[in-house]
Amino acid sequence: MPLPKNPYPDLTDAQVREQLQWLETIMTRSKVATWKLHRPSMKMFINSALAELLGQSWQREQSYPFELLLEAMHAECRHSAVAVMQQLWVGDLEHADVIFRVTAANGQVRTIRDTVSVISHELQGQAEWLTGVWIDITDTVMAHHRLERIASTVPGVIYQFSMYPDGRMCFPYASAGIKAIYGVDADVVSTDGSAVFDAIHPADRERVRSSIQQSAESLQPWFCEYRIVRGKQTRWVAGNAMPELDAEGLYHWFGQIVDTTLDKQRELELEESRITLKRAQEIAELGYWKANFATG
Repeated sequence: MPLPKNPYPDLTDAQVREQLQWLETIMTRSKVATWKLHRPSMKMFINSALAELLGQSWQREQSYPFELLLEAMHAECRHSAVAVMQQLWVGDLEHADVIFRVTAANGQVRTIRDTVSVISHELQGQAEWLTGVWIDITDTVMAHHRLERIASTVPGVIYQFSMYPDGRMCFPYASAGIKAIYGVDADVVSTDGSAVFDAIHPADRERVRSSIQQSAESLQPWFCEYRIVRGKQTRWVAGNAMPELDAEGLYHWFGQIVDTTLDKQRELELEESRITLKRAQEIAELGYWKANFATG
């Protein structure tokens, strides 16, 4: 196997060769599916774990065409995976995660996260050698899908909200119901929750932030009713969540927010009716008093 051009000026060729031998040992002995690719020749070397998953016979120095991986991917995943690989090949990326589905040799459909890294470059800057590690995330994906199915039956949105020591806020998890409440998609606020706070009525925004801060300081349950503005429409929501402080100083809340507009309207209508009735009673009593005064 040819030695890649030395991508590390501070290492000797002997040290680079030692690193490659170390990588070869890991690939051979590891139970994790791994591969490495010589991009100029498109020859790929895989370890026994990956060969077993793909249903291929395996020999230590045997090379395979890169198409072996592409053919293993489900068709709907192939285009996006190739697009990421091309960015790695031309030197635009050094590392990337590629997620796709494959049908294993035992017939099971598995979801794979392939963590790919460029380990050496040609003089022109293009990738020469790449390596990848397959992590089976099927169980994680299935658990997420089960959670989403359960969440879809729950009114409003269930979520995890996190606040960093520097004040940044985000929603690492939010069910699809967040779209109906705030008008934003869950992935938009997974790393930056500002879109959620932008949707809060300006007159309520500071009160909501203050309630979150109080919950963080006391680690007591958070509850707040406030208004959401979506276009020309204003709606009432109510949120409740349990706070938690982790070892790194991050605050997390796990809870639910529901649309309470109809309840709030009924509440306001009842309050208005109560006020109207009270005024009517006051007028009636005043009329009776005047009549009584006139008749003596």
